[in-house]
Amino acid sequence: MTLHGQQLGATVGGRVLFSGLDLEVPSGSMSAIVGPNGSGKSTLIRGLCGLGDLEGSVSHGGRPLHELEPRARARAIAYLPQQAAAAPGMTVQDVVMLGRLPHRTRLAGPSSADREHVLQSLETVGMQDFVERSIQTLSGGERQRVMLARMLATEANTMVLDEPTAALDVGHALELLGTLRGLASAGRAILLALHDLTLADAYADRVVCLTGSGTAEVGSREEVLDPVKLHKVFGVQFSRQNGGPLRLELPVTTR
Repeated sequence: MTLHGQQLGATVGGRVLFSGLDLEVPSGSMSAIVGPNGSGKSTLIRGLCGLGDLEGSVSHGGRPLHELEPRARARAIAYLPQQAAAAPGMTVQDVVMLGRLPHRTRLAGPSSADREHVLQSLETVGMQDFVERSIQTLSGGERQRVMLARMLATEANTMVLDEPTAALDVGHALELLGTLRGLASAGRAILLALHDLTLADAYADRVVCLTGSGTAEVGSREEVLDPVKLHKVFGVQFSRQNGGPLRLELPVTTR
């Protein structure tokens, strides 16, 4: 299944964030959206999930997204916003079970199959021992893994995440991205917005860079995360030697 956007555009407050943007997120791949604050990353993310208006068209598996009723769309594309809410008192199992709602009729309770999917999802992210824990007692990294398990419980082929590492320390951020990389290698289509360009370079196959001036570039990480191009967009120095990893060149300071 491929998430496909054609001639996408967005204008906010009379300012063009991006226009004429074409992108594909195929199964078995991980793509990152990068760009300065206010460049439209969240706008693009939400629009690709059918949760906001974009110019152009979005399809999933060859079918226009607007033709899918909400439950079918939720089974096709799992979305994790920057701030994923969970009601006080909910257990880890309760939160992950929410991912099964698109598979249940309105008044039906959880089935044995639903419970099995929840446990499998928690095992995938290494949280199977936290089933009865209150979501409020978890660390930031643990909470994000639970939210990822909720996405997995939907059985959606495409997973879209808006800044999933924003509130995590570096260790938990790397752990989460490693899990997402593994899911992509296992066949899922992963699309996420990231602030850290070096992490986008380390984990993504393809990159969408929104410049904040109405233009965007899409391509392989080497093509888009080019130090010269990034300097024009972000105003900071990066380097890459002999096809190696992208490096941020910190300014020299005096103490």
